[in-house]
Amino acid sequence: MRDIKKNFWEQEKYKQFIEYIEKEIDSGSAEIDDYLYLGLAYLVLGEEETAQLIWLSAIAEHEDYDVVNDLVTLLSSEAERLACNDKLKEAWVIYNHIREFAPDNISNLLNIINIATKLELLSEDFNEIAQAIELLKTHNIDIDTTLLLKTVEQVLSIPEQHSLDFAEACSPFLNLQQWADLLTTKAAYFGFERKLTYFSLALVELCLKYQPNNLIALNFLPRFHTDCRHYKEAVKTAKDFYLNSDSQENLFYASCILLNALGNAGDWNEIPIISAKLKSIISEIVESGSTQLSLDFIRFLIVNTGFLLYLKDDFSNRTLQNQVSHLFLKNIQSNAKRLHQPKTISLASPEKRLKIGYIASTLREHSVGWLSRWLFQNHNREEFEIYIYLVQQLPENLFFNEWFRDKVDHFRYLPNEVDKAAQIIEDDQLNILVDLDSVTLDQTCTILALKPAPVQVTWLGFDASGLPTIDYFIADPYVLPEDAQKYYQEKIWRLPHTYVAVDGFETGIPSLRRSDLDIPENAIVYWSSQGGFKRNPETIRLQMKILKGVPNSYFMIKGSGDPDTLHDIFTSIAQEEGVEAERLKFLPRSADEYTHRANLHLADIVLDTFPYTGATTTLETLWAGIPLVTRVGQQFSARNSYAFLMNVGATEGLAWTDEEYIDWGIRFGTDSQLRKDVTYKLHQAKNSSCLWNTKEFTLEMEKAYREMWNIYVKNNIK
Repeated sequence: MRDIKKNFWEQEKYKQFIEYIEKEIDSGSAEIDDYLYLGLAYLVLGEEETAQLIWLSAIAEHEDYDVVNDLVTLLSSEAERLACNDKLKEAWVIYNHIREFAPDNISNLLNIINIATKLELLSEDFNEIAQAIELLKTHNIDIDTTLLLKTVEQVLSIPEQHSLDFAEACSPFLNLQQWADLLTTKAAYFGFERKLTYFSLALVELCLKYQPNNLIALNFLPRFHTDCRHYKEAVKTAKDFYLNSDSQENLFYASCILLNALGNAGDWNEIPIISAKLKSIISEIVESGSTQLSLDFIRFLIVNTGFLLYLKDDFSNRTLQNQVSHLFLKNIQSNAKRLHQPKTISLASPEKRLKIGYIASTLREHSVGWLSRWLFQNHNREEFEIYIYLVQQLPENLFFNEWFRDKVDHFRYLPNEVDKAAQIIEDDQLNILVDLDSVTLDQTCTILALKPAPVQVTWLGFDASGLPTIDYFIADPYVLPEDAQKYYQEKIWRLPHTYVAVDGFETGIPSLRRSDLDIPENAIVYWSSQGGFKRNPETIRLQMKILKGVPNSYFMIKGSGDPDTLHDIFTSIAQEEGVEAERLKFLPRSADEYTHRANLHLADIVLDTFPYTGATTTLETLWAGIPLVTRVGQQFSARNSYAFLMNVGATEGLAWTDEEYIDWGIRFGTDSQLRKDVTYKLHQAKNSSCLWNTKEFTLEMEKAYREMWNIYVKNNIK
């Protein structure tokens, strides 16, 4: 291209370029390239039909030249230039014109797919992907594997069968390990962040088709089966992984996964054996004191000790949890790119609002979401500047998204990279960061281990994590016994009355009647609504003894788990205790929480689980005015119901032994006046109990925050 034309082109003066070329054509001095560039200039200006006519004319008039090849080369170069300059839509238009002249050019088709996926421009029938799959199936094409891998990554952002088909068609051309790593990475994203577990399951199954021993995929498979409620498949695949584990690390993963699969299914036959093995492995890992554990391994470790709370009410669980958390912190610090040292902030600033941040993955349709919202609603925004930090949450997945956003001053979605997430929190210069996840999410634990705030507190989500970087654990006078401090790494901060309060629960329309379940209207109905992990057979046996002691009584059983497994465990224990199977009524899952709460009114008495008692389910029960029987233990998870009953002033139903649990259950079932008295007491408590007074509770929490900060200031003024 001569200098004058080149200048016009490089300066993107396309109209001047067109005028110049057309004069050359009229004078007869134009070359073939001039026609090709002329068409491209018209295309850039949006005159696609004119461009096509010019190119077709050039092809027809110069049959002795390979015009098509030259045209494709020119258009490819220009499209690549535009794409590098982030002009993706313009590049996509050019790539599509190349497709007209070279439909079987696989690199061009991949570029089209790549950009179209980013810009959501793929055709409704995904014909671009279908054509690429057909070309890839020939296996005798020359292909840019870097471009191919990048395109697979883009396509797998679309949770469709076409994406899976495309990924499989690409597998023969790619490094198998890179390909498998991409599938498992996408599976984690869709399963844990997007909650599209059906697609994650398909990705993992595709990976295992070509890499049957892929550790990550074998790890994910039972978890995604469980999330899809394929409980039997989850247990089967977890057992396969467990039986084929040939190292301590693999056996640790496999034991955790199998235990979770069994617990979620409600299959308790093997849980004691597997849990004992897992506890032994964890103890060996802790005793090693290694600071060379991989980040993936140590993060998996910290969130898989909570299973102990479901098995036995024993404070030795806390000892092991604390040891694991210490080891976790050492390894995080050993692997961290940098150790966070919070920026110096003003210690004496009474005129400023205290900055309080809340970090969680659970501010959605989750117990933490339901229970914590009242604190956000009542916070004194004149004295406290409130932040929310969401972990592993997409905007569209947030429970009451706009509701929470409107109740705080700052609302942030944290990135997956924990260093970046911790930096965001640190830059906000909080006074106090409140952890709502505890050990339910490894990402939150890792962020908190980096200590992005000077004072860090755990509240509500679970028992305390045991992390040395957490300063306080919020409790009350009842939910932990008086001597509990010796078992905790964190300082137990006891609020004066209750560690949580709600303003009640919204209730919908019932979807069930007693007649739907063949239960007489004059029958006594017991109720239990919990997940499979809480269905300890020892407690089920106590519940069957209660039913046996109350004629004309029935038991409504509701909750997550494999329906067949749940049915088998209850009916087998009922048979052993002499209770007819017809008296057990297994309820389907409710459409939502509102319907669940409405159906709860079918019950006369709720029977709690042990050693992991109800929390949200107990609060819903008490708000509905239904008597509750609960077995009281020592650890946090065994005392929630006890704490709530104490705070509403209803000690009826509190059992300190198995015998008392049975006795209270029978007394409630046979004494209608006792039920009426307790129901009246519960309804009266709505007007007086601190459990239902969220404004008073918020004042107590805010007072605690001020005192925590004052302690920090006092300890750090030099």
